[in-house]
Amino acid sequence: MILPIGPIHPALKEPIRLKLQTEGEKVVKAEIEYGYVHRGIEKIIEGQTWQRGIYLSERVCGICSYEHTQTFAETIENICGVQAPPRAQFLRVITNELDRIQSHFLGNSTFF
Repeated sequence: MILPIGPIHPALKEPIRLKLQTEGEKVVKAEIEYGYVHRGIEKIIEGQTWQRGIYLSERVCGICSYEHTQTFAETIENICGVQAPPRAQFLRVITNELDRIQSHFLGNSTFF
């Protein structure tokens, strides 16, 4: 039996479509279709100024905007051949860890 789930389903956080092939109570095959929320940010950023690129990278995801912005900034630094000062690197680690804590709180909040 094939059991279709999605693309919009209350159990799914993002819109994806699952096609589960079952034998009795056992899932023997799963097909996943994703990309329903793809916006093509990479192409939108091409040809933009680095300031506009940071602005756009902050808006990739409303929950985890810091990681995208930091990754964009580090990519620009690598392209330009510069390295952030030690204090900036330290602050990046701190903000990454705070964001990771926030992510865990958000993920665990669904259990309560």
